[in-house]
Amino acid sequence: MFKLVQKARRNEKGFTLVELMVVVVIIGILVAVAVPVFGTVTRNAANRAHEANIRTLAAAASMHIAAVGRPTAPVTFGGTANPPNLLLEFVPVWPTVPADAIWDPAANPGFPIRVDGIADAIRAETYTVTIATDGIITVNIVATP
Repeated sequence: MFKLVQKARRNEKGFTLVELMVVVVIIGILVAVAVPVFGTVTRNAANRAHEANIRTLAAAASMHIAAVGRPTAPVTFGGTANPPNLLLEFVPVWPTVPADAIWDPAANPGFPIRVDGIADAIRAETYTVTIATDGIITVNIVATP
């Protein structure tokens, strides 16, 4: 009987507490590294989408100028179809500001357009495009009510 008990003790299979704690520590380190990297990647993607939206709206405004000419008074187009938004002929869907975009117009002045406002996840925001009489295109970020 004693020999059977000793044999059963030698055949115990499983992990020790130390081995389990090492695995938990390694997983914790991986999570601590991955979470900030994921946040940075998400914010960079939102900023790139924001920049693409600005380029799309500026191109739509340029096509509008090419199609109908420069306006006699500054014209502003918002994200709604009421009043009629003539830029919707050139851009099928009016883009929205990405929730995680952080935009600094001073650091990112863009090309021949100007961007006003800061995009953030707190406010609901949309773009407005203004074409001046001299053909200058301005893209603004406006908080929607």
